[in-house]
Amino acid sequence: MRISKQRKKTTLAQQGRYLLICMLSMMLFFLAGSMIILNRTQRQVYEQLEEISKLYTDELDNRFFRISRNLFSTVMDSSNPDSAFWKYMDLMEKDQYEEYVITQLRRNYVSAAWDFGTDYNVFLYTQKDDSLYQLSISSDGLYTVDPYLQEALKRRIKSLSQQAYAVKKKWTVMCQGDDIYMLKVAQSQGVGLGCYVNLKTILEPFSELSLGKSGYVSLVDQNGKNIDEIVGDIADMRIEYDTPGIGPEVTQKLMNYDAVKESLQIRLCDTQENQERLANLAHTEHSDFSATYHVNLQETEEGTASMAVTQDLLETWGVSLDQLHQDALAADMNRNPMFCEMGNMMESMMFGAEPKNLLDGNPDHGGGMGMYCLSNSAKIDGAGLILQENIMQQIGEIVGGDFYILPSSCHEVIVVPETVDIELKELSAMVQQINRTEVSREDRLSDHVQHYDRKEAVMENAEKRASRLEKEKAETKAAKKSIHERLGEKKQQSAAKKAEKAVEKAVKKDKGQEL
Repeated sequence: MRISKQRKKTTLAQQGRYLLICMLSMMLFFLAGSMIILNRTQRQVYEQLEEISKLYTDELDNRFFRISRNLFSTVMDSSNPDSAFWKYMDLMEKDQYEEYVITQLRRNYVSAAWDFGTDYNVFLYTQKDDSLYQLSISSDGLYTVDPYLQEALKRRIKSLSQQAYAVKKKWTVMCQGDDIYMLKVAQSQGVGLGCYVNLKTILEPFSELSLGKSGYVSLVDQNGKNIDEIVGDIADMRIEYDTPGIGPEVTQKLMNYDAVKESLQIRLCDTQENQERLANLAHTEHSDFSATYHVNLQETEEGTASMAVTQDLLETWGVSLDQLHQDALAADMNRNPMFCEMGNMMESMMFGAEPKNLLDGNPDHGGGMGMYCLSNSAKIDGAGLILQENIMQQIGEIVGGDFYILPSSCHEVIVVPETVDIELKELSAMVQQINRTEVSREDRLSDHVQHYDRKEAVMENAEKRASRLEKEKAETKAAKKSIHERLGEKKQQSAAKKAEKAVEKAVKKDKGQEL
């Protein structure tokens, strides 16, 4: 009896465990199902947001085009004798009709508020008296324009070329105070018909839109071009790491060159491998490399959030490419350039100590017979330091002569003195191998080893330099050979002349004896 009771208790315990297991299984199943439903719902929300973004972007794209077409079709109709607009312009020449003409034009553009919204402001500009008239009604029901904005519009209009047919040309970006405006003007015969809109207002519907901690909203047109590019390539922004805190105020700051020039940074890439990417970027070429220019919006230990300087942005700033390059060089020098022995660099990585920066004048560098690393203290985009002439000359002094530059990545380069007993083909093979196996594609710089001539202060492709020197050596040897040949010919000619004179003398002597 006791044994059977014990068995019964055991059975009940087992049943309890089974029940508990079933309940846990059901709970896990329920949680899994809930997660699936939640993810599916989230995915549907994302898809809906993406569809909304596309619809809005398409609408913006279409709206900008329709406004442009309206402006230019009106102005370019100057040769049409029935053109109502140019009839009004003829009346504008008479002062007594000025008010009448503006009233009529405003009536004609009442529909603009219905077609495009009150945020799109149509205006008339006359070059003769430098006057600007608001034609479309604004959101406050008036036709007034802020005086400071009005003067800014006039200045920008005067700076634009008189192109009446550039319907598809990008809208002009204009910064006034804390606001950024998009401007399009059709000009002909001293008359401008244009439209401006505050960028903030057209992007406002998406200002509060968020997809969570790691998500974002990107507005693109039907060609996949970002909406920020549509409004002048201002935010051709490449956020390289997840760096929150970059908002509309940053975009406003970007329009002011003086405010961002100290945040400029140079990045190097292989010219041949990046032709398509370089097409729309402000860049300069240096040997096999192209230098592109970026504005660092945020820089941390994890990485940087930056914006590439496009040709359009450079034009908007009104800054020359040379000025951009010089300012970027100056800004890069503020990021603590570092030049260290490779051995010392490895020790610092293993033990956490700061490596010895030889640029600080530390003489203890091993006699310049090893390998060195050039980068900045953050070890981010430090390869651009090879464009710093002062640093390159200083490196030449440290290593005691000319040196090779191994483009190990866009973040750093390896310096090898020319005196080191390593053949160029071995250095090239080393770089190629490291690029294939150790360096990620986005960090890869180039496969081409460079040579720096300390005396001439020139960087060039090391293999091309070697071929050039071999060719020059062969030409010099050929020239010397030619000189020797010419000297030999002269000697032969001289000997022949001596022989002839000797024969003549002997002949004369023989004749004298015969007589």
